[in-house]
Amino acid sequence: MRRGELRAYVRPSTPDHRRTVVLLSSDGINDSPRPWLLGIELRDQDPGDLLAVPLRDGRIAYAGDLTRLYRAWVGERVGALDATTLTRLEGALRAALDL
Repeated sequence: MRRGELRAYVRPSTPDHRRTVVLLSSDGINDSPRPWLLGIELRDQDPGDLLAVPLRDGRIAYAGDLTRLYRAWVGERVGALDATTLTRLEGALRAALDL
């Protein structure tokens, strides 16, 4: 697992609702045995906020949705953000967290 990858994410409580998340934790954390990673579930609709970053496929990564992801529920790789989009998302996260 690598930062910027798009992964399937399925919660056991809603197995029929397949989500796509972008991994945002550092590769050091992603490579560790920690049970939690950081990421954002992609949205289908733009929230109309400066922290929303559009992806090439029309979905939205919204920095305000940063959350922890349970590693056991992170599934197969379904893509990756391009370098420009990942840089824009990192900037939105820095703005949201005042880093």
